[in-house]
Amino acid sequence: KKLALKIDVEIVSTGDIQEIESTIDFQFILKMNWLESRLKFSNLITNRINKLTEDEINNLWIPKLTFYNTEDRLETVLDEQTGISIRQVGKHTSLQNKRLYNGAENTISSSRFYNRKFMCIFNMQWYPFDTQKCSMIFEVDENSKDFVEVSMKALNFTGPRELTQYFVKKDTFRRLEVAGRQAIIVEIVFGRRLLSIILTVFAPTIILLFVGHLSNYFKEFFFEATISVNVTVMLVLTTMFINVSNNLPKTAYIKMIDTWLLFCLVKPFLDILLQTYIDSLRPDNDR
Repeated sequence: KKLALKIDVEIVSTGDIQEIESTIDFQFILKMNWLESRLKFSNLITNRINKLTEDEINNLWIPKLTFYNTEDRLETVLDEQTGISIRQVGKHTSLQNKRLYNGAENTISSSRFYNRKFMCIFNMQWYPFDTQKCSMIFEVDENSKDFVEVSMKALNFTGPRELTQYFVKKDTFRRLEVAGRQAIIVEIVFGRRLLSIILTVFAPTIILLFVGHLSNYFKEFFFEATISVNVTVMLVLTTMFINVSNNLPKTAYIKMIDTWLLFCLVKPFLDILLQTYIDSLRPDNDR
């Protein structure tokens, strides 16, 4: 029978989100709970957390989990920041003035705070109206995969849900297998906040298109001014296009923002062609 390892994850904060580098920082508390039937505990205190000393911890077997989607496949660590305790649940037996508790009935708990950078693949096809899904994958250690069965008890998101560029729409967890090993995946779904993009991209481009289109209604003898206005609009839109593209990941597919900016570039270009053609049809003495 495999050892049942139950984990709880409390997400304290989502830190730096790097779309170009495809990474996201998570600050979280990972709690692991398991039963050790080979052990017996003496003189546990009821309704209190029974913390273990450093010597007692060194004599314990502590399960390990791998953070599968980190760059270096980091693992859980056991150090001075790790808290190990026993929760008294079962009944005791008396022996030589000691109360002995069976390890198969009293849960061992391990808790530690982590700040880790996880890899996240951002799908930018519908940017800026996109939804992103980032995850943390906790995989059973290679040496423990044959006798440890991992499951998740609870996921708590206690951090802020309103971020600089995103807001947290949903947080879920599920169990899966990764390369033949059991794992728990915690998924966080992000929605993008649109106000800043509307103010810095859509509003300026619409205003520029409107100004360029107004030049089509100039008098005939202002032909040079009409062309100059549309050329200026194209130059400004090209600069905006380059700046927006440089701040997004390089992709083989066309993003929605690319489609909009290309349309904004084509509009004044077609106006220039149209005004040039109209001017070519005028008699020379009317120019």
